Amino acid sequence: MVAMMGDVNAYAQNLAALVADDSAEKATTDVNAALGSVEKLANTVAQADGKDKEKEPIPSFTTPVGSAVNWLIGQYANYVKLEGLKAATKEAKPVIEKVAIIFKNVAKIGSDPQRNVLVGSFREKIDKYQDDRSSATNLQAAVDAAKLYDDFLQAPGYSDP
Repeated sequence: MVAMMGDVNAYAQNLAALVADDSAEKATTDVNAALGSVEKLANTVAQADGKDKEKEPIPSFTTPVGSAVNWLIGQYANYVKLEGLKAATKEAKPVIEKVAIIFKNVAKIGSDPQRNVLVGSFREKIDKYQDDRSSATNLQAAVDAAKLYDDFLQAPGYSDP
């Protein structure tokens, strides 16, 4: 999780650098850095899935070349940045979607400690009631613990992992 968060952060920083670039050369460098961070993120996700590496590397981005290019440097740099952003975000989309699924699954698992506490509390209260069935206090404590657990299971967004 920490490695994935670091890789996503590196990708975002590379995109931010790309937006701030003032030349086609800098933009090309930062596009390739963004694509490299996407490839690193893809490999981190692949390792989390039990694979060694993603099958295909993320392609590098190159600027169009030719003697006929007579644009002003500012316009050309903006074009390179726009094309670079398109390429970087296109390549990142499936990887970011995988990361989102992993984070969603971890969030579900993260709710287990709370669920375990509630189950343990209910077990303790029901055992205490079964030891002394004449105690209305013990019965009410078991009912209250069961209600807390039931409320947790029915909370919006909870699904059993």
